[in-house]
Amino acid sequence: MAGKGSGAFLGGVLLGGAIGAIAGMWIDPRTTRRVRRTVRETVDQLPEFAHHVSDTTIELSDRLRHRVTALSQDLQDDWQGTSERLRDAAAAGWEASRREYQAVIDRHTDREVDPSHTTDP
Repeated sequence: MAGKGSGAFLGGVLLGGAIGAIAGMWIDPRTTRRVRRTVRETVDQLPEFAHHVSDTTIELSDRLRHRVTALSQDLQDDWQGTSERLRDAAAAGWEASRREYQAVIDRHTDREVDPSHTTDP
């Protein structure tokens, strides 16, 4: 993945350098010898520049990967806590519902057994 993107970038740098060199030779009134020397110096610096760009890209990629990993872990921890609280709340709601249901059943059963709660007129 990193090789594909950096290869395209390096190709763009080389193409841009070539176009710039040609345009510079066309526009700049210097002598051919001076132009050749400037082009040679520029071409000689390209590997060092490409190496610097590659190193910088790798360093930034590593930083980004570490930040994404840390953020992912934080989100996972937050979700774990939320999930646990939701599970506890659901269990508490279920238990409260069960107790309330049992209380209604008990009250209904008490009325049927208790003769003072007659519904006959």
